[in-house]
Amino acid sequence: MANNGVVSNSEEFPCSVAPTRILRAFYEGHTLIPHIMPHTIKSVDLHYGDGIIGSLRLVSFVEGSMKKLKYIIRKIDWENLMCKYTVFDCDAYSDKLDYVNGECKFEESAEYGRSLCKIISHYHPKGDAKLEYEEDIKAAKEKTKEFYNFVHAYLADNPHVCA
Repeated sequence: MANNGVVSNSEEFPCSVAPTRILRAFYEGHTLIPHIMPHTIKSVDLHYGDGIIGSLRLVSFVEGSMKKLKYIIRKIDWENLMCKYTVFDCDAYSDKLDYVNGECKFEESAEYGRSLCKIISHYHPKGDAKLEYEEDIKAAKEKTKEFYNFVHAYLADNPHVCA
């Protein structure tokens, strides 16, 4: 769906890991993610802030199609198992995509293993640009899915992490 040029997308991912562990992994992502994805991510550095909600982090990638991106975790709600974040200044985005606001909600689910991750992403264009799914959003969506799958697999293989 689109509103004022913003394109929204929702996805669900099943997971065999408890939802509290997945949310903790998002919160601790700046230290955890380089260990989970060393083949892709070189470092996650605190760009400004004190390391908690609202702090800006810079992700540097190893050689490849992406070099950097910045993100801010805007909210963590431990009671409702959800977080909100913004990803921007990403060189893998098309030249029409400015930033992505995302919301992840984690739910207990016997049907899907242990939990279900629901992600809603809002893709904001630069200026008056018109976003096209195949050209501008598909790559960002696939990167989100790849990231989620690596985190899930790592947590499943390492039950002591984020426990």
